[in-house]
Amino acid sequence: MKKEQVLIGLGVATAMVTAFNGHAQADEVVNKHSTKSTVNQLETKKDAEVSESDVKNAEVKLNQTIEEEKNSQKLVDKMQQEHTSTVTNKNKADDALKQAQEFAKQASPEKIKNAEKDLVAKQTTVRKSEERLSEAKKDEKQAQASVEKQETVVNKAKTQVAQRAVDVKQAQNKVTEAEKTFDWNTLREIQQETEKLDAKVKDNQNKVSSLTNSVSKVEQERKALVERGNKTRSNLAQNLKSAGDEFHTVTVSYEIKSNSVSESESKTHPLDEKTFVGRDGKTNYVAANEDVNFSGERTETIVIKSKDDIHTPHVVDYKKVSEYVRNYLIELRRINGIDIPVPPVTEKALKYGKARADEMVANDKLSHDTKLKNQDFGFKDATENATAGSVPEKSVLSEKELAYKELLSYFNDYSNASLYGASTPKEANTFNYGHRIPLLAASGTGFALGASSSKKTTFGNYGVMTFISEAKGVYDTLPTVISPSEKRSYVYNGKTYYYNPSSSYFLARAENKDGDPDHSEFYFNGKRVKFLPKTTFRYVWNEITHPKNPAYTKAKEALDSFNRKQRNEEALMGDKLSSLNKNLTIAKTTLNTDQKSLDKTKKRLADLTKQNQSKLNVLKSAKSELSKQQTALNIAKSELSKQESELNRLKAIKNNKSHASKNAEQSLLNAKNDLLKAQQYLLDLKNAPRKLDEAKKKVDDR
Repeated sequence: MKKEQVLIGLGVATAMVTAFNGHAQADEVVNKHSTKSTVNQLETKKDAEVSESDVKNAEVKLNQTIEEEKNSQKLVDKMQQEHTSTVTNKNKADDALKQAQEFAKQASPEKIKNAEKDLVAKQTTVRKSEERLSEAKKDEKQAQASVEKQETVVNKAKTQVAQRAVDVKQAQNKVTEAEKTFDWNTLREIQQETEKLDAKVKDNQNKVSSLTNSVSKVEQERKALVERGNKTRSNLAQNLKSAGDEFHTVTVSYEIKSNSVSESESKTHPLDEKTFVGRDGKTNYVAANEDVNFSGERTETIVIKSKDDIHTPHVVDYKKVSEYVRNYLIELRRINGIDIPVPPVTEKALKYGKARADEMVANDKLSHDTKLKNQDFGFKDATENATAGSVPEKSVLSEKELAYKELLSYFNDYSNASLYGASTPKEANTFNYGHRIPLLAASGTGFALGASSSKKTTFGNYGVMTFISEAKGVYDTLPTVISPSEKRSYVYNGKTYYYNPSSSYFLARAENKDGDPDHSEFYFNGKRVKFLPKTTFRYVWNEITHPKNPAYTKAKEALDSFNRKQRNEEALMGDKLSSLNKNLTIAKTTLNTDQKSLDKTKKRLADLTKQNQSKLNVLKSAKSELSKQQTALNIAKSELSKQESELNRLKAIKNNKSHASKNAEQSLLNAKNDLLKAQQYLLDLKNAPRKLDEAKKKVDDR
């Protein structure tokens, strides 16, 4: 077994020797191939008889061969390195030359000057960095000194705390010794029970006080809530009242009919016959009355009760018609500057007017003739305008329009029963305006329109407009100012005297002197007169609806909503107050019970304390000292905590200063490195020509 192993090892060794010899002498193999082959064959033949000594010799030889191989390899490596170094040096020389050429191009005087400036700037930076580092080191040193000083203070505080802890322990020992001198446990239990009861009573007192305050506060809040509620409710109720009724009354007007003044009521055609022969055989000249000169226009709105009223005749109230006519007369005289007063509508005038109308109906004749006596009706004088067919018992027209139409027909006098002539064409007979004159000139103590109807009569109705006077004539009142053209005159002893006419009736006159010979002109007190405004009577029916009033609805909802909210809030406040009062009663009962227990316990404590008074005094003194020492210990601990906090603060400052110092060191190091680079760069710029020459020389020498 051992021999087999040796043989195997020898074979390996032989192979290795052969291999290494072949490698070491590789450059000789070609020339000695046949010889080498012979040797190998001989060696192979001898393998069968290899001894242990041969193996050892072979191993020695193998090691020698390996060493020779290594030496040979080193020689080869050295030669290779020399070759590589030569190539590398050549490349380096080329690169150095190239770099020297490039750098020499850059080494201009301007760049050297700039490099010198940069060098000065970096020297300044180094100097400032050194100053900052010095300052940082100084700050760090001061911070370290503060930390060390504070550490001393903290150590003293720790010592103080330790000493105070010892003092507290000693005081506690004295308290323990004092407690052992008597039945302290019983006394302490009673004291603790008393303290607990006392604390409980105080809590209950505080609770009772708090609940009492809460009850008072809630009562005040409830009172304020009620007062605010009453005020708000009053305001909301006022808003509701101001909003108006629950339903609006909306009136929509509908015009049912409109009556305007017709042309026949304001204008008249020229007369066909301009003259006639009177009973005396003389020629009389006549002309139509003038057109009505209205003083503007206006519209009167008459509201009827229903849209059918305009088609349903109603009984005319001639007292009301009289009042309307009177008001129109007042306006008519004002328009024409006539200040003769219009008398009021009176019962006497109404009675007389009705009697005259009845008289004409009875006679079925339009006439001023009458059998009535003034004195039978209580007046002295009267004048009238009479009409037939224009004062019906029933009419679809309003009293106001009837009054206007009646007055207009008297004013235009187009329907006068008689026609009066004048002696010359330039004159006109005033009687042709006989119904207009009373409208402007009559006065007195009473005024009225009277009307009477009968289907049996020719015209169906008759009426009068009358002025009555109980004291003097109805025309005895003159205007305040009489026009000079209307004054009368006489001559006495060669001198002309003027005086007023005796009657206002004589202030009326008619002429035919203007450019229209077909129509005469009427004057009163020297002036042409105008009629009332040309009036259109609109009959309207007002439809009345009652829609919901949004403002009322909103105000009502606001009030109702507030009342609901207020009731809820007051109920909640009442519940809260009730709950507080209940809790207050319970708290007072509990306080009373605990107070009795406390009083009882205090008595027991007082009795037991009295029995051990001297020992208690010692214990009290010991406890007082313990409390004092505990207070001192707490103060010392507080001071220690304060000083440790200050130490931590100073350490943090010191760490910041150290960090700043390190940063300053690094900044200085960086500045110095930058300075060295700047110095080297300036030196390289200045030495660029010399280094270029050296690089060229190295290349040439190679």
